[in-house]
Amino acid sequence: MWQSALDIGNETGQDIPVNDYNVTCKNGTEITMEVSGINLGDEYIAVFNDATKRLEDQNVLRDMAFLDSLTQIANRRRFDEKLSKEFEKP
Repeated sequence: MWQSALDIGNETGQDIPVNDYNVTCKNGTEITMEVSGINLGDEYIAVFNDATKRLEDQNVLRDMAFLDSLTQIANRRRFDEKLSKEFEKP
């Protein structure tokens, strides 16, 4: 995925947009990094940010939005979302 983004950046001369990549650390653990690239002509400056905490926080917020806090059963918002997706199916 990174190579594809780099190729597009080289062809268009634009910056590489932010994307999440799974990275294996030296100690063998795997984390999610948010990586982007700033175009400097013939070279790029890559910007790396650990996205693990952000993704965990997004999952918590998603659960809070779609699950009843007491029963952990899908709430009306989740029902409406699923229902609309079912109607969109061919």
